[in-house]
Order: sequence, then structure tokens, then C-alpha cells
Amino acid sequence: MSRPTTGDLPHYGPLKKFLVFIGQYPQQTDYTRVSIYALHLGTYISLLVPLFRMLYNLVINEWESLKLKDDAKILDEITRNGTYIAFLYRTTLLGFLVLFAFLPLMPLVLDIIIPLNETRPKQQVFKLNYLVDGDEYFYPIYFHSVLSSVLAVTVIVTIDSMYMIITHHACGLFAMCGNQLKDVTQNLEGNSDNTTKEKAIYQQFRNCVLIHKRAIQFYEHINNINERAFLIQIGINMIAISLTAVQLVLNLDNTREAIRIGVFLVAQQFHLFFNSLPGQSLLDHSFQLLDDLYSSNWYRAPVRMQRVIYMMQIRSGIPCTLTAGGLYDMNIENFGMIFKSCMSYFTMLLSLRE
Repeated sequence: MSRPTTGDLPHYGPLKKFLVFIGQYPQQTDYTRVSIYALHLGTYISLLVPLFRMLYNLVINEWESLKLKDDAKILDEITRNGTYIAFLYRTTLLGFLVLFAFLPLMPLVLDIIIPLNETRPKQQVFKLNYLVDGDEYFYPIYFHSVLSSVLAVTVIVTIDSMYMIITHHACGLFAMCGNQLKDVTQNLEGNSDNTTKEKAIYQQFRNCVLIHKRAIQFYEHINNINERAFLIQIGINMIAISLTAVQLVLNLDNTREAIRIGVFLVAQQFHLFFNSLPGQSLLDHSFQLLDDLYSSNWYRAPVRMQRVIYMMQIRSGIPCTLTAGGLYDMNIENFGMIFKSCMSYFTMLLSLRE
């Protein structure tokens, strides 16, 4: 009698085609499974690379057009802030990774420094079943777990860093537009446009309007590219935070395990905070442009220029918000709400445990 397959088991039949599609069907050969993995990975990369390339080309073109202008200093300063934030994010998250990976080695180190009458129990990075003796194959399993973690975190911090810097580039465009608008309206001396000076002012105002248009387009590109990714990321992050909080409460009696889980929980909150920060910066700079429009000498401008300024004011009143599928806004206020909810959830679990 042949052994039943997953598709023959009760209630598992409908999942067979999905398992086959993602390469997780038990009866698939290793060659077929690897081929499916490669196909999926290639598909994701084929979508991701052109999108990032488009944004990267827009950034290059912007810098090429501004490298000889004084306004490039504003863009350079704000983008440098984004670079610093990205560096701080990478350094801290990689530091969490090092700490998380080192904690399983603590019993081995303590056995050397402060030996006991018995060997301290070994602990892996992840509690996974490798179908072999965990103590006998401790180091191969440990290094495999660490290598997988390093690769995953490296991909995450690289993509997130790129997102932070590019978002601050959009912030710089809004700041440049506001600065140019103030200069234009301050230099206006009348409503006539017959003089050479006022023609130059009109040209400067035209450049300001074009920068505003490019800033909005840049924001829309960033939001369209990341909207679905943010939704998946926020969903996974919130679920992971909830599950990690439960694990932390359940392991409070085990100090070493509680520390390991606590580090992971803090890293998750840190990751969510730094992914919300660029969205807040973009929102602030887009609204700052509205303040710059109102505080400028727009009333001294000719009527046709005032009409354009009025249109810019209307558009600037619409927040440039990065969203997660239109359901969640990436800003510090919403991060605070999630953090508060997490703390309330954690407190509730502690009270139930007592």
C-alpha cells in the first residue's frame, strides 16, 4: 500500500496546488523546489530593481541639474541628515544582531570564566528542529542560524537605508522650493514684467514651480513603490511584536531567555520607529512649504503669479503622507499609538501571569 500524500489527507487537498506553487509540497524533488525558489526570487528582484533604479535615476538627474546652484546646499544638508539617520539605524540594528547572536554563547563563556560542577545547558539562536542532536551539532547549527540572520538583516538595513535617504531627498526638494519662493517674492518690486530683472524673477519662479512639481512626483513614486511593502511590513511587525511580548512574559523566570527575547522585542520597536521617521520628515517638510507660501511676499506678485502661488497653496494643504496600503500612515504619531498599545498589551499579559 502506497504512502498517502499531502493531497490525499483530509482537509489538505485544497492546499496542494498552493504548496506546489511555492515549492513546499513534500513530494517535490529538490531540483524542482530549488527551481521554484529561484523563479520566485527572480520575479521579486525583477520588480524591485527597476523601481529602485527609477528613483535612483531621478536622484542623479536632480543632482546634475543643481550641482552648480546655491540651492543645492539645502538639498545636500537635508540629504546628509537622512544619511546620518540611515547610518545610525544600520549601526544600531546590526549591534542588536551581534548581541542577539552572542547571547547563545554566554553559557560556553561562563563555563570557562565561572565554571560550575555541571555544564550549563546550550542554547541556540532560534528554537528550530534540525532533526539532529542539538548539543552534538551545536556549532554547525549555530553558525547556520547566525549566517541566515546576518543575510536577512543586511538585506533589511540596506533597503531601509536607501528608503531613508531617498525620502530625505524629497524633503530637500520641498525645502528648496520654499527657499526659492521666499527669494522670488522678496525681490519683487512691482507688477510690471517688462524689465530684464523681472524676467529673471519670473524664470526663477518658474524653476520654483518645477521643483515643487518634481517634489510631488518624487513623493508619489516613493509612496507607490513602498505602499504594499509597508502594509506587509507593518502587519508582520505588529504580529511579531505581539508574539514576542507573549514569549517574554512566559520566559520571565528564565533570565537568559528573557534577555534574548527582550533584545529582539526592542529591535522590532526600533525598526518600526526608524521606518516611521522618514515619513514624518516628509510630512513636516511638505507642510513647511505651505508655511513658506503664506509667509512670503505673495501679495507683491503680479496677478498671474499669485494664481500659481494659490494653486501651490491648495496642493500643499494636502499632506504628503507615506501610507501602508492606505490603512496606516507612516509617522511618529502612529508609531506612538502602536508602542502604547504594545505596552498596554504587555502589562495585561503580566497581570494575567500573576
